[in-house]
Parts: sequence; C-alpha cells; structure tokens
Amino acid sequence: MLSRRGLRIKAMQTLYIVASTENMDSRMAVKQLHKSIYNSHLAYLYCLHFITELAQQVDLEAHIKKNKYLPTDLDLNFPTTFFNNTLITSLISNTYFQNRLKKEKLLDWADEEYAKIIYNQLKEFPPYIKYAESQPDAAQDKKL
Repeated sequence: MLSRRGLRIKAMQTLYIVASTENMDSRMAVKQLHKSIYNSHLAYLYCLHFITELAQQVDLEAHIKKNKYLPTDLDLNFPTTFFNNTLITSLISNTYFQNRLKKEKLLDWADEEYAKIIYNQLKEFPPYIKYAESQPDAAQDKKL
C-alpha cells in the first residue's frame, strides 16, 4: 500500500505542479492528487499480480519437467515451494483481488514473456535457491 511518506511525496509533487502552473485551481490540484494516488494503487495491485505470474511460471516449469518422456529424479522432485507460498496462494485464491484485477483491466498488462525472463533470473538468485530447497514456514514465506 501507499505509506504516509508516499502520500506526502504525492502531495508535494501536486503542490509543485500547482505552483509551476498559473491556471490550476484547487479543484484541479485535488483531482490530480487523487489520480496520482489511484495510479500508485494500480501499480501496487500490478506488482502483486506479477508475483502471482512468477509463481505460475514455477508451476508451469514443474509441470513440464514432470511430463518429460524420461524424467530424472530432479525433474520429478522439482521444488514448487514458491508456487505453494502461503501468501501467493492466498492471492491467487482471493476472489476480491482477482475481481479487482479484472475490473482495473490489469490482467491485460501482464506479459508472459517478461515473467519468463524475470523467473529465469530469479532461479539463479541465491536467496531464492535457498528458499526453494527448504521447507519454509509462514514467516519465511512472508520474508521472501
């Protein structure tokens, strides 16, 4: 969500716009501030949605590896810890969140190729590797 500091920054940016624009009245300034806060909220929702997209990439890779013609033991035991993260599963199953994404048309913003690229980089990140190979609890899920 948007913190107090973030709100102060948005307010100061709006005040700067008002000061630098001669014909802007207080109604327009308030409208601009609300628009800025709303856009920050959309960015927050999109970030949460993108995390769920990364988790879907984990599930997709696990499914592909398990359905190989000759899967190895590593393929059969591919860690899906990130996909099973309690916070991510609650986001995926949260109907309010999913409806909000549909209402704001944020599902159209998602780029599967970009999610694949980020996931491939994430797989090489040492803290992620350590997390994926462990049996984390709710606190570790939240920390990640």
